[in-house]
Amino acid sequence: MKLAFLCHPVKYLKGSSRYYREVLGFEEAWQEGDHTVALKLPDSDVQLMLGR
Repeated sequence: MKLAFLCHPVKYLKGSSRYYREVLGFEEAWQEGDHTVALKLPDSDVQLMLGR
């Protein structure tokens, strides 16, 4: 079995997503409404899902 997603609940989705992109260098993979954002981990096939 291969890890594809790591889910992380957050209180503030917009601010958390911005932090992961601007400070940590992740890229947005996709977004589902105002409640879930998936970010690509640098040099990896694994995605980090942030959700409220």
